[in-house]
Amino acid sequence: MRERRDVLANAEKITSALAIANASLEAEDGVVDSLGTAATALGTIARYGESFATLAAALGVLQSDANDLAARIARETEAIDADPVELEALAARLDAIERLKKKYGGSIAAVHATRAEFAALLERDAGRDARVATLEASCAALEVELRERATALGIARRRAASELEGLVAAELTALAMPAARFSVAFEALERIGAGGAERAELRLSPNPGEPERPLAKSASGGELSRVLLALIVALADRRERTALVFDEIDAGIGGATALVVGTRLGRLAGAGQVIVVTHLAQIAAWAQAHVVLRKRDVGATTQIEVEALDAHEERHAEIARMLAGNTSAVALEHAAALLAGTGGAA
Repeated sequence: MRERRDVLANAEKITSALAIANASLEAEDGVVDSLGTAATALGTIARYGESFATLAAALGVLQSDANDLAARIARETEAIDADPVELEALAARLDAIERLKKKYGGSIAAVHATRAEFAALLERDAGRDARVATLEASCAALEVELRERATALGIARRRAASELEGLVAAELTALAMPAARFSVAFEALERIGAGGAERAELRLSPNPGEPERPLAKSASGGELSRVLLALIVALADRRERTALVFDEIDAGIGGATALVVGTRLGRLAGAGQVIVVTHLAQIAAWAQAHVVLRKRDVGATTQIEVEALDAHEERHAEIARMLAGNTSAVALEHAAALLAGTGGAA
């Protein structure tokens, strides 16, 4: 291809050289005629010696070769067609080849290797449209199934939420929050996720006339502890067995309500670890182990001491102080009765 481009680009020069060469061979008194004249002259004396015959034969061969060369030169001259369109096309093709070599490895062999790779990719992707259609159909079917399952999950959640609301309401009444309204609200998500198509939120209205708001924003510390206790009791047979911590669960309650709260905490402690911070003896009496926090002034600072009550008498005395503020005989008797009634006297 490069040779053909060079020939077309130098057509005029080549044609001129071929014409000169052809004229030298075939023109009158040219090489062919001169060789013919010489061969004829030697042919007349060939019979006089073998060497003359050899020379005459050699000249005949040279004349024949010269004739062949002249014919070939003539054909080459005729073959040259200075076509500018062909020259432009060849130049463009060679430029394209150079660009391909530069982009795909620097050689024709590398270009061919890259072409083979592309051909393999095309062959592999020949059925792409059919596979895409199959995958799209499969995705559509899975989307339908996902929505059906999300809908079923949502229905089951609302059924369970209604049941939970009833159980928690009953517990809150027993925990001195009879006017509280507990509910489970659902908010639709933009996309169905691993948890379904909606988000559940626990809401509470602790007092009459107050709107239901997210639990964390509507309950005080004591109310939140009691709601948590109500939830745990309601879900006692389903919750994960982890340690539970209740702080200020005794806020705003006393008497019979405190006994109810203590009973539920004691029941929970039978199935897992429960830690309670309380000021009420009715609740503290249910504990299997007691720790007292005492404040002590040291200079300009206040320190809090933690004291474990290991001895039987220490526990009775602390429960008596929680009941009556002292450790009189009557107070100790009431503490012993309270501990005996809860099983905490052991």
